[in-house]
Amino acid sequence: MHRDYRLDRATIIALAAGDPTDVYKVRSPGGFPPGVSANRLLATQSEARNPGLAEAMRVLGLADREGVGIDSMYRVMLRDGHPEPEIVEDGGEVVVRLPAGSPDLRLREYFDRVSKRRRSLAEDVRASIGIEILCRQPVVRPEGLAVASQATPADAARTLANLEQAGAVERLLNGSLSYRLTKEARGALGHRLKYRRRTALDERMDQVDALLDVLTEVGRADLIGRLGLNEVQASRVLGAMVAAERIEGTTPIRRGPGMRYRRRR
Repeated sequence: MHRDYRLDRATIIALAAGDPTDVYKVRSPGGFPPGVSANRLLATQSEARNPGLAEAMRVLGLADREGVGIDSMYRVMLRDGHPEPEIVEDGGEVVVRLPAGSPDLRLREYFDRVSKRRRSLAEDVRASIGIEILCRQPVVRPEGLAVASQATPADAARTLANLEQAGAVERLLNGSLSYRLTKEARGALGHRLKYRRRTALDERMDQVDALLDVLTEVGRADLIGRLGLNEVQASRVLGAMVAAERIEGTTPIRRGPGMRYRRRR
């Protein structure tokens, strides 16, 4: 259905490698259609190369509706605990590589449970990508999910809000756009978490980052009043964030209680 039939001598090659199989690889004659690139596959509007064949496949029940194949591959691979698919153009052919292996049944069961709580998540590839990100790092924001899923920040924010309603993620602070896995999710996905055990300083810096969604600037008094830190803790957190280049000063004075900070631009 996808190959370029103008290349009459080319052959579709499908290979399952390994014993047991650890990768499934397909080479299809013809490169990406005009306007399509490997780094925008999730975001590009699908157009069938062979519309007649595509419609026949759909009527016969051999293919899903047009435009959901790439999303489905990503979603199914990630929910089973596999890496995302590799789809590239090579020598005038499209090469699809799907890493195989035994599925992570605990992860699959968790995705099924979340999808039952919020039906719109069942086919939302951004939800699968968001959970996968939060298994690698403790916090995700809409702009980070937008880049990873080739979506707009608004669409990514909507997905995170739906995951929040399904009990999979929670905001670090009310009104913030920084999300982490809920305690329930961390319990279910503990075997998938890849980041190191977090220190109190790590968590406080994330809270300040979340506070900057609510306030344009912060100072030591804001951390004391809103996050419950004492003066020493507040100074240490702000100093660590400046050193890590996460925030920058906005006032002429270089130190002291009147110093104000914003998210680094």
